[in-house]
Amino acid sequence: MTSRTEKNKEQADEIINEEKRVKSKKRNTKITIVTVILITILTLTYSYMRFIATSGIIVKEYSLSYDNLPIEFDGIKVIQLSKINYGSTINKQELNDITKKINYIKPDIIIFTGDLLSEDYKSSKQENETLIKSLNNLEATIGKYAVLSNNDKSVANNIMNNTDFQILEDSYELIYHKGVKPIILMGIKSKNNIDVSSSYYKEETSNKNIFNITITSDKKLINQIMQNDYRQNIIMTNDNESPIKIPFVTDYKETYTINNTNIFVSSGLGTSINKLRLFNRPSINFYRINVNDN
Repeated sequence: MTSRTEKNKEQADEIINEEKRVKSKKRNTKITIVTVILITILTLTYSYMRFIATSGIIVKEYSLSYDNLPIEFDGIKVIQLSKINYGSTINKQELNDITKKINYIKPDIIIFTGDLLSEDYKSSKQENETLIKSLNNLEATIGKYAVLSNNDKSVANNIMNNTDFQILEDSYELIYHKGVKPIILMGIKSKNNIDVSSSYYKEETSNKNIFNITITSDKKLINQIMQNDYRQNIIMTNDNESPIKIPFVTDYKETYTINNTNIFVSSGLGTSINKLRLFNRPSINFYRINVNDN
């Protein structure tokens, strides 16, 4: 026969066990809720980075004035596009949208600073023809120029060679517009050929104060490019790093100035292999360049 003391102990044990079950159930419920919330947040974040942050091309506009810009070039409009990375988040429809957006601006000069195809993307013949057609459909009153990156392999080179873009392969071009005073556009692909790109300045008849736009696909070359004895007004380059930017964590500047040279780093249009963006919408740069009348 069970004594009263034993019954009381059994009842107490049952109460304790029930309390443990209740606590365990509450704890498991909390864990489940937290897990669901985390999964939901991660899913929404991934969806945003993959489908929203990679769409909706924006135009970043800059107004610039220079005292050495020839009056004939006063008010010119320059478009810089980069990192198309076709085959990532940029395909035929996006190319059409880019073309319409750029042609609506009616630029005088269009500059492409590299990375035409997504890394390791095997484009078809039809896609290559689409790219050629889209690039040729871009309209510029003065000219279209490009500097390719080390990621632009033979296929990308063949595509660009079949467009009306002039490729500046470690070289320069004197650009004239409505007059006899040119500006110089230098294209630099390799750090070993910076002197070749700037060979104009070694000529006896060169104008050391000529308005200079330098383009490169590699922002790591900027410090070396700046080591010269001639004036550079603008440097346009690519952002070679991840399109995922974390405020106050990622060290990224879209524009800055060194020794009166304005430097612009384009975050581009496409993405890397993972097809993600964050705090860094796909974009083109639009420069309005004027004569400084001060």
